[in-house]
Amino acid sequence: MAIILAVCVLIPRGFCGYLCPLGTLIDLFDWSVAARVKRFRVAADGWWVHIKYYLLLGTLVCALFGVLVSGYVSAIPVVTRALLFIGEPLQSGSMRGWHLVPSLHAGHAISILLFLAVLGLGFLQLRF
Repeated sequence: MAIILAVCVLIPRGFCGYLCPLGTLIDLFDWSVAARVKRFRVAADGWWVHIKYYLLLGTLVCALFGVLVSGYVSAIPVVTRALLFIGEPLQSGSMRGWHLVPSLHAGHAISILLFLAVLGLGFLQLRF
């Protein structure tokens, strides 16, 4: 924890740029796929530049009313759930048998779609 805190204090955007697993996946996706597609690019300025503040405001308003939504907009839970819901069935099916893989439900689909949406934003702007 102390190392992560030191990186965050000493290096601007150090956690998001170098330590965060979602940031690493976004960078890999942008480098391998999104950088080659120029068709959907948007301008560097516009309303969407401030979307992070809208998400923060919405999360704080939900917290004021006792609704926990931070797990849906926080980087670590998004990448963890998505990779778990995508990778675990593949691992279980190949190791123990496909009949033991539990079926996906709406929560799984929402988590996977949220993760794919975060990656897909790279088509609009690299490191969206």
